[in-house]
Amino acid sequence: GRGMGGMGGMYGGGMGGMMMGRYGMGSSGRGMGSVRLIVRTATSQSSDVDIQEFRSEVFEDYEIYVERVRSSPIPGEGSATLRITYRPMYQY
Repeated sequence: GRGMGGMGGMYGGGMGGMMMGRYGMGSSGRGMGSVRLIVRTATSQSSDVDIQEFRSEVFEDYEIYVERVRSSPIPGEGSATLRITYRPMYQY
């Protein structure tokens, strides 16, 4: 998996790649956290994506799975461990 704290990152795959930046993190009352990411690929505009811990979202050719969320006493702060998988819809 790939971790992401207060910084963003570029994740490659095929001809493109995906840029991600952390927007905020929170925790619901059940101890399960969530992350809000700003995601952009070579073929899309920036989009906000909210994902609960232990859940995944598909964004274009990428599946983003939130493995772990570590909260902070400061709202919107913390860190998360993400697993990002390149899954092209069409093979060329």
